[in-house]
Amino acid sequence: MASRYLFVPSDLRTLERLRSGERIGPVRAFPVRADAVAISRDGLALAVDSTRLAEPPRPDPTDGGLSIDALAADAVCELDAGFKEKECAGGVLVDAASPGGARVVLIRVRRRDGEMIELPKGHLEGDETPAETALREVREELGLGDPLRLEIDRPLPPTHHVFRKRDRDDRPARLKTTHWFLLRVDPVPEARDFAPQGEEGVLEALWVPLAEAAARVGYDNLRAPLEAAAALLSPGVAPAGGGAR
Repeated sequence: MASRYLFVPSDLRTLERLRSGERIGPVRAFPVRADAVAISRDGLALAVDSTRLAEPPRPDPTDGGLSIDALAADAVCELDAGFKEKECAGGVLVDAASPGGARVVLIRVRRRDGEMIELPKGHLEGDETPAETALREVREELGLGDPLRLEIDRPLPPTHHVFRKRDRDDRPARLKTTHWFLLRVDPVPEARDFAPQGEEGVLEALWVPLAEAAARVGYDNLRAPLEAAAALLSPGVAPAGGGAR
């Protein structure tokens, strides 16, 4: 199997059954790279460590997922005492009125494995709300000055991914939830006006056609918010307006 971790769409009743010691199945599951995944947050998503399953999951040709015949609580990461969850927030900053069509800001970031194309995002700090974090992180990572009016248009669906620190399998796995927001800025700066946050590894901020952005980012979980933004900016979808700043 390509991935150690799986996500199982679930509900609270399923969680109660697992906690009571019951084995449930068959259940649908979806493979996850250890660094990225985009899933729907309908109900509860269980992160499953596939190495703890009694039998390997079987391919499910109906939706490209997998089928687990018997799922027990000891394979579900959220039920581990050491499982940790982190929250982040990020922004999809768009220029919907660009003459060449809608465009979005992507950032080129230095990572341990090399340079990656990403969306600006970061961890919640203190008592920040996800919306406040998204605005702060986008302003900081792009180097947007105070005269620019940065606003939230509307929230986008959150994404989730499981990760474990490199070379530290003894450390608890983490489920990271990232809250995404569609953002607008006035006036619209050009790429030369950005001052990327070099101390955080941000090398460049660039405008990219929104229709091409999902194919350019380096992680699967960044494609979902870009695709959601593209769908919202389709003809006939009006901006929500009046968002937080």
